[in-house]
Amino acid sequence: MPGRNRYLPVEVKYREQISDRDTQMLRRFQSRYLKCVRPILVITKSWEDFGNAVAPNDTREVFRWPLPLFLIMFG
Repeated sequence: MPGRNRYLPVEVKYREQISDRDTQMLRRFQSRYLKCVRPILVITKSWEDFGNAVAPNDTREVFRWPLPLFLIMFG
């Protein structure tokens, strides 16, 4: 069945600024379940934090999404 055993890790970081260290646990989860996890989704406070953010020396994708947009889509 398509979509089985797929994960979308989501973490809410309702702060003014988010560093790469804030997504460390999500990245560890993604490394462990590499075949099951696509992008990491981080819900942020700032409207400017929309889009992909890749940490230096890291190929794993982090997608930042402002909380109001997330609530509109999934609320």
